[in-house]
Amino acid sequence: MADSTGFVQGGIDRVSEAYRTLDARVQKLQKELNSRRRSFEHQIQSSRKNLQKQVASGRKSLEKRTRKQLADLRRRNLLKRALALPSDANQRIEEGVGQLLGLFRIASKSELSRIDRKLDQISRKLRAIEKDRSAAPRRRGANGNAAHL
Repeated sequence: MADSTGFVQGGIDRVSEAYRTLDARVQKLQKELNSRRRSFEHQIQSSRKNLQKQVASGRKSLEKRTRKQLADLRRRNLLKRALALPSDANQRIEEGVGQLLGLFRIASKSELSRIDRKLDQISRKLRAIEKDRSAAPRRRGANGNAAHL
């Protein structure tokens, strides 16, 4: 039995030693992982700062160019002219078309629309009159006199 007790005790000692060794290895790995995490966080932080600087610099440069271009446009009064051109062009085109149509005695679009509405109105009245006339012979008798009810 002494042999078995020594054998069991030896097994317990080996398990305890393995646990201590395992615990030491886990702690060593935790330290290494923490070190790598801190290094990675530091790299990310410095990359973020560099990116912020680049964005701020680019933004300032873009704002400066935009201000310069706006000042140039205002100085040349191009912006006002550019905004006024479409309405001026439309007005001149409409006047030219109106003069050309008047010269050749051609009705404009608005005049054609007005004439079309009048024709529709006359067509409706004519259909109503034709309907009344077609209904009138039916009311008369065979001898041409009005039928008695």
